[in-house]
Parts: sequence; C-alpha cells; structure tokens
Amino acid sequence: MAISHSELNLIENVNDAWTRYLKPAIDDIKQRIEGEVKDQKFSINHLMRFTNIVGHLIQELNFTNEVAELALNIFVDNCENDINTILNPLKDGPFLLELARSWQKYKIFTKIICLLFKYLDNVYFKFEHPTGKDGEMRVQTLQQRAYDIFRDRVFVNRIDQIQNLVLHFIDRDRIGEQVDNTMMKNAVELFIALDPSLVQFYESLENQFLNRAKVYYHQFAHRTIETDTVPEYMIKCEAAFGKENQRVANYMNPITHQKIRKVLDDELLENQTQILFNWQQSGFLALVEEDKIDDLGRMYRLMTHLDNALGINLMAQDFQTHIQSVGQNLMNQIDELEEKKTGQAEDIDQDPNIEIIKEKKAPAKKKQEKKSSGIEKDDKGEELEQKQEQEQVVGAKKKKKKKKTALIRDDEVDEAPIGTEVKIVEAGEGEAVVEAKAGGLQNEIEKLSQVSTFVEQILNLYRRYNRMYVESFQKYTKFNDCIEAAFSDFLNRPTDEFSDQKFVIGRVLAIYVNELMKSQAATALDDQIKTRFHEIATILKFIRDKDTFELSNQYLLSCRILDEGVGTMVQRAAEEAFIFELKETFGVVFTFKLKAMFEDHEKQTEAQIKIDKYLINQSKTLGYKLQVQILTKSNWPKFQNIKINLPDYLRQGLSEFEQFYKETSKIDNVERSLEWIHSQGSMKVQVQFSENKCNFIMQVIQALVLLFFANGATQTIGGIASQLGIEKTEARRNIDSLMGKIPLLVKVNSGSEEDGNELKDDDELMLNKQLHPKKKSFKIPGIPLLNEEVTGKQNQLLIKDRKVQIDSQQLVNSTIVQITSFHPSSNNVRQQIESLISRGYLKRNDANMQLIDYVA
Repeated sequence: MAISHSELNLIENVNDAWTRYLKPAIDDIKQRIEGEVKDQKFSINHLMRFTNIVGHLIQELNFTNEVAELALNIFVDNCENDINTILNPLKDGPFLLELARSWQKYKIFTKIICLLFKYLDNVYFKFEHPTGKDGEMRVQTLQQRAYDIFRDRVFVNRIDQIQNLVLHFIDRDRIGEQVDNTMMKNAVELFIALDPSLVQFYESLENQFLNRAKVYYHQFAHRTIETDTVPEYMIKCEAAFGKENQRVANYMNPITHQKIRKVLDDELLENQTQILFNWQQSGFLALVEEDKIDDLGRMYRLMTHLDNALGINLMAQDFQTHIQSVGQNLMNQIDELEEKKTGQAEDIDQDPNIEIIKEKKAPAKKKQEKKSSGIEKDDKGEELEQKQEQEQVVGAKKKKKKKKTALIRDDEVDEAPIGTEVKIVEAGEGEAVVEAKAGGLQNEIEKLSQVSTFVEQILNLYRRYNRMYVESFQKYTKFNDCIEAAFSDFLNRPTDEFSDQKFVIGRVLAIYVNELMKSQAATALDDQIKTRFHEIATILKFIRDKDTFELSNQYLLSCRILDEGVGTMVQRAAEEAFIFELKETFGVVFTFKLKAMFEDHEKQTEAQIKIDKYLINQSKTLGYKLQVQILTKSNWPKFQNIKINLPDYLRQGLSEFEQFYKETSKIDNVERSLEWIHSQGSMKVQVQFSENKCNFIMQVIQALVLLFFANGATQTIGGIASQLGIEKTEARRNIDSLMGKIPLLVKVNSGSEEDGNELKDDDELMLNKQLHPKKKSFKIPGIPLLNEEVTGKQNQLLIKDRKVQIDSQQLVNSTIVQITSFHPSSNNVRQQIESLISRGYLKRNDANMQLIDYVA
C-alpha cells in the first residue's frame, strides 16, 4: 500500500529510509528476480511507495547526493555480494554459464532500480558529475553508471578468462557440438554493452574469433578438397557459410557478418578457385558437360562472393570456350549430311504396301493386258503470277501507266527448291485429306530428316545452355553474352574459299522450319511449339547472314501454301505464330512478304468461285477440274519455270482462264500480264490398273509424262522430250521419279536377258501392268528444280555481288536513286540505315565512322 504523509514525515534521513523502507523493497526485488517468490511481478503500490520515499528525501529533506550515493551502492552491493560471491569458486563452463545468468539478471535488476530512482536520474544524473577512477566530469545516466560498476567489479578482472571460454565454446560449436546459445549471447554481450566504443569487443574477442575461423577453414578446405568431389565440397562450403551466418546472428555482433564472410571467401573459395574450375573429374567444365544444374547454381552463388575477375569472369570464359568447342564439333558434321533424297514416291498413308507380282506370261497375254490398261486425265491446277504494282516515272510531269511484262528480274537469285513430303492419310474410298490429328512434338521430331535432326541438335545445345543461364546463373547477362558469342562464332564459321557456313546454316534452318510445319505438331498451336518458334528465332539472331534463311524460308513457305491449293492450311495458326515471332525479333520488313503470301492465299477461295461461275456462264466444259492460284509477283519468290508443250485440252483451259482474268482484273485501266508457272502446279491423275483404280497426285511435267502412256502406249525418253519440248535430261529426271518406289513405268523388255539396269534414251517404256497397289491414293514427290551444284554457284555469285563496305553518304545517294515510286528525304533513308545497323545487318567501321560495313 502507498505510504502516508504522516509516515513520510517520520523519516529522519537516508539511513532511516533505507533501513525501514528501501532495503526491504530491494531485497524483495532480488528475491523476485531469483524466482524465490511465487508472484514475481513488482506491484504498482510498491513502485509508488518507493518513489514517494525517494522524492521526499530529495525534495523535502534535500538529501540528493546521499540518495545518489545510496543508488550506486545498491549496484555495488549486488555485484560484490550477490554476483562475485557466486562466481569466485567457479571455473570453465559452469563459470561462463553462471556469468551469463548473472549478467541477464543484473540487466533486469538495473532496469527496475533505474525505474525506482527515475526522479533522481532526472534531477541529478543528467548533469555532469565525477565518474570513473579518474573522476572525469561527464554526464552518465544511472543505467550507464550501473553498467560501469558491473564492468569494474565483475568483468574487468575476468576478461581474459571470459574471452578464452567464449572462444572455446565457439570452437566447440564450429565442430558440431551442442552449445547454449543464450549463454553465448549474454557472454558476448558483455564485450558490447560494457564498452560502447566496442574496442574491447574488437581487440579481445572478434579478432580472435576471425583468426580461429581462418585457421579452421584453411585446414577444412585442404582436408575436404582432397577427399571430396567439387559438388560435395561446395555443399559443405554453403553449409559453412550458413552456419557462420547463423552463429553471428545467434550471439555475435551483426557487424561481424561481413568479416567472417571475407574469411570464408578467402579460405574456401579464392584459394581454391583453380581446383574448382580445373578439376577434370568434377570441376566447372565437368559440371557443364554433365548438365549439373544444381551444382552449377551452387558454384555461381558461391563465386558471387568474390570479385568478378576472380570468379564469375573465369566461369564465363570457360563457359564460352566450352560452348564453342561443342558447337564446332557439331558443325563438323555438316559436311557429312546427306542430301535430302527426292524422286521417291510416297503414298498418302506413308505406307504404299505395293505388291509387285513377277510372273512370266505369254506375249499374247501381255498384249491383251496392255489393251485393258488405261489412264484417265484430270488436271488439278496450275499456278500463275501477276504483277500488280504501278510504277511512277521520276521527273515526269504526269503519271504514265505501264503494262508489266517482266515477271522475273535478272538480278534475282534463285534458291534451290527442297524436295518435300506431304503427310496425307486416306480418309475414305478414293478421298485424300491432310491428316489433322495433333501429335506430340517430341514424336514428330524423331521423324525429321537428317538435315532437320542436325538443326534439332543445335536447338538442343541452345536449350541446354540457356537452361544453365536461367536456372544456374540466375540470368546474369554475362553468361547470356557468352552463349550469344559462342553460337555466333561456330554458326558463322567459314567452311571453304567460296562459301560461308552461314549460308548452309540459314538454309538448313529453313528446311527445319519447313519440316516442322508439315508435322502433326504444327496442327496444334500450344506452348511447346511456340517455345520452339522462339528458339528458332533466337538461333537465327546468331546467324549474321539472315537473308539466306529469309530467301529459303520464303520459298519453302510458298511451296507449303501452294501445296494446299485453294483449301485452308491445317497449320495456319502455327505459320502465323512463327511469322509473328520473326516480326517481333527482326521487324516488320523481315516478314512483309510472308504475310503478303498469306493474303494472296486468302483470296483464292473467292477467286475460284468466280472462275467456276464464269465457265458455267460461258457454257465451257473442260472435262477436268481447273484450280488456279493467282500470285502477286512482288510477294512471292522467283520460281524457275520450264517451258513445255501442253496438250490441247490443257491449253484450252488456260486460255479460258486468261480470257476470264482479262475481263475481270482491270483496275484503273491497267492490264496485268500473266505467266503460267507450271513447275509449281500439280495434277491428279487417275490410273486404271488391271484390278483396281488409283489416284496419283504429282507435278505437271510428271503427269504429262505419265499421260503419254495412256491406252497401252510405249514411249522413249527422246520421244517424250521432243513432244514436251524439254531437254532429255529433264525428261529423264521425271521418268526416273515414276520408276522409283512406286514403279508406274517399266521398260518394255524388262523381263529379257538383254535388259540392263541403266536406262537408255532409246529404251521403250510402258505402264507397269504388274503393279497391284493396295491403297487408293498416292503422292509422287516433286522433282527439285535446282541441284546443289547450281545452288553453290548462286552462293558464290551472291557473295561476289555484295559490297562489304560503302561510304555512308554514298549509301544514302544510291538508295535514293534506286527508289522510283516516291521521293524519300535523306533523313528518311538515314533512319532506315540506322534501323539496319541496330538489327545487325550493317555496322559502322571501327576505324572510320563514315564507312558502313555489311555484316548481314
């Protein structure tokens, strides 16, 4: 209960107040701190009673100095009689444990006493008074005075013993023994709380802590690196860093974090970098070769502790060298790639199941069968191109309308057509449709050609190292730069005097895209194939000569579109997704023609309806279904065309279409010229064998060759070449394609002893009456128009024609001269040049910034 005024008036001096009221209260506090009283809370009544007495002694009796001395003596008495008495007989672990407990209780005791003497603290200790052994005048709170008393009475005389014991228990903790963290925290806190300058902590404890850690981890590193693999060593290193960080958090000062980490960095990492990087069995390169993603990530995290020059840069350098080595080994295989085989027949089910029955029959019987065999004709379609652009004559006073007749420019370079295969399945009796069933991308990859398998290996390399960049190296840009530099190095490596590796890579990458688009995987646009498109675009960024891919891809896309005819492409969504990816990566100019080809294709359905309606209105009966695809010349690659003599019934159909087009396509009184591109057309030919009837889809020239054998006729290579108006070489190539996997044609004397394997120009050929196909529909692969020898010469011409360096102003002037449809300003041209520089097609010369180098 609170003390009354009458009781306060009975207090004579400080000793009287101490004896009657204050000492019992202090003893009660000590008992509560020691836990000797059940109710360990000091009530508000006790607090008010004590503070009222202290206030009365100071205010009414003017015993301020005496009360201050009493307060300090309370702490002295606690240190001497309560703490030292217990600590003096103790040693080692029990001593440190008791010291930690005493310090913990002393802090609580100090907090309570300071609260009881708060009024004294405000009116006395906030002013300067003599302190310490030297009696220096300074301001110290009662709590600071109390801590000084503990330091002088308890800590200073035992500092060496405390330091040794703390370090001893840290060593035990470091080797894995259980240590009381609370004890350690309170023991270490003595060095910090009792010396605000932290000199004692730094000099007496932290230095020894770091030195012992250095010795321990030096021995640990040498011992572990001799017995463990690099991954095992790094796991232990990470564990060591974690334990030391936790150790500092548990009982050391936070400022020690960076210092202990520096010790570990030096002993565990910097001194061992050569071993970690160069250890053949499990070093950095071994981890890269074995795709150890987790271990590489661990090494990267550890090496970020060091300066880049000592860790990350060395990793990146070895990483780039490794990729270059692996990539160059892969590129060495490109000379071993076999040419894509063409001219082999493939049925719509990819399984012709053709049975060829070899039997010896009398000549009369053969003659009878020859009469029963026949061919029915059906022209599926021809392709034609038109020039839609109008030209402005520079400097003229008025616009002149000019009829376009030149369909192909002489300076354009043909790309070698690639033999392609269309995946088709039989849907019903005599009906063939493109298979639209979605299949797994991985299964489709296994079906790719050797060329595309080579590209898939390049993509796998990129995926492999990009995964390391993302997952192991945490997307640190230096490693991405290494991937880009390494891939650019081996993908653009020259192979010989006349050609560049980049030409080959651009072409095979286009072939890969072509086969991917024809696979079942392209019929279902999912995240997996979108990722594949992104990877292809990324690889293409590494190739300096992107125009080779651009030309090849344009040609192959045109073939895919034309193969579909008027129908809708099954893989249309995938095609558009890939074009979008190219546009996002290289800009709209790169994909302009690709989109334009699709725009032409979208118009075919409506155009075909108009053609059919026109023929009906004109009462024209062709005897076959004519489908024409109208192509805008500027949007499509140049197709090599062969002039041939068409049969009258085909010429009639083409003439009817030309008349229709002439009447319906005039815009602004401009007449558009047409050219039939027979090389891109196809025909469906129905062949009547002795037992069944089959449909064959083939190129126009192949179909015309086959039609010469209708009604049991026989022909020679020379005769066919003469009638079609083509070279014998071209006739032979088409005949060979009809004598391949599905031998539609055979030699007349194929069963005689005089017959040989070599086909001569004067050998007579006939329809193979012994052919018994089990399917209804087949597709004969087309004949490539150019061989690799011609393509190689084109590449040489392409390289020779390119200017690799030009003055910047000359480039601007030459560009303006070449443009005739409008008058661009020099600023517009310069902006486009800068765009080409930013996209990697051009670059400024390092020695002379006025010169621009061609690097595309």
